[in-house]
Amino acid sequence: MASSLYDRLGGEAFVDVAVDRLYQKLLDDPRVNYLFKGFSLDRLLAKQKAFLSVMFDGPRQYNGRDMRLAHAHLHLHEVHFDALLEQLAETLFELGVGVQEIAEVTGIASSFKDDVLHRPG
Repeated sequence: MASSLYDRLGGEAFVDVAVDRLYQKLLDDPRVNYLFKGFSLDRLLAKQKAFLSVMFDGPRQYNGRDMRLAHAHLHLHEVHFDALLEQLAETLFELGVGVQEIAEVTGIASSFKDDVLHRPG
């Protein structure tokens, strides 16, 4: 039986490191860093780690709002989503993730694009 994406990436330890590095990149990226002002970074990181665990078929529970509701007030655009995908792929590459897994992860992230950008789906 094939292992989950979560297991292939390295499990909880990998998700924790990847999310921490990703958010450092996002906080340094002028295309999106202003979006995080006023948010508790610790709370945001914990939610993101739980969300990705669930998306990668891992064991954590995600109890946050759905993507459309969680991002509606931010008025995000294509440039914001592109910045996230770029920083995500770069983070995974730097952590030694293979091309196939990077494509899987960015594919999962891309599946939420309409909700995050609050477009009709």
